[in-house]
Amino acid sequence: MRGQWLLTAAYDSAKRAGPPRALHGGIDPDAYYTVYGDQSDRFENAASREKLYVKLERETATVLFGDFTLDWSSTAFTAYSRDLHGAMAEVRVGALRVSGFQSDAGLGFVRDELAATGLSGSYPLSRRGMVPYSERVVIEERDALRPDTRN
Repeated sequence: MRGQWLLTAAYDSAKRAGPPRALHGGIDPDAYYTVYGDQSDRFENAASREKLYVKLERETATVLFGDFTLDWSSTAFTAYSRDLHGAMAEVRVGALRVSGFQSDAGLGFVRDELAATGLSGSYPLSRRGMVPYSERVVIEERDALRPDTRN
């Protein structure tokens, strides 16, 4: 847009309301996909759980509505990393960076601790209805005699 802004937008009128969809256009294990014999990778430049995706960016600012990965792990005051659907904005002026987001995830943090069984999986989780590709699983190995200590 006039050589200063880059606009990425998508509207999918075929998307229907219903159960939560996968974030970032995740692969549906029940769908059919063409397999190529090279190292090609499937991704979406405009992934959104809703019908609309809009991203407006320039060298010092980004505004987005759709699916995004929020990674505030390198900040001094907080560490927050999640895949979300909503709005996000970031402005950079010199060394100053201001960013914010809005998302109605309607979800909370859940932690499941499972005792070792000697099996490689699958492990039952305490909650159902998770949004595919929205969470990260971390496996921590703990001392059997002192479970408060990580190995």
